[in-house]
Amino acid sequence: MSGVAGRSGGRNRKSRARHRLENTLNATRHQAKPLSPTAAARLADVRADYDWHRRFVMTQRESLAALKAAGTKTDCSAMLREMRFQVALCVVLSNTIARLELEARDAAVDSEPNPFDEFEPKLARFIKEPS
Repeated sequence: MSGVAGRSGGRNRKSRARHRLENTLNATRHQAKPLSPTAAARLADVRADYDWHRRFVMTQRESLAALKAAGTKTDCSAMLREMRFQVALCVVLSNTIARLELEARDAAVDSEPNPFDEFEPKLARFIKEPS
């Protein structure tokens, strides 16, 4: 039975595990796309970028604290603006890292072959175990 218009896919979306149980898993629709060969390199690059920007923010924070401790009357608005931008960039990079790690984990789970895929589901129920 096909889906009902406007009622298929959104909040009532079936999980991958449920598709496997009901034997309706379609690899082109329900499984994660394979990671590109450069995904590990991209993840390493994004982690390196995150570490660099995080160190930059920490250095700026220390500089700002030193200026306040010295009691100098310096306009720090440009420094604060740059710090805000760098912190926002760190948040984006950390979300990207989390997404790439999740994709890598899902791809590893999906790449494991299912030993029962060779059986037709309707015929498998007629196969009896030897007694």
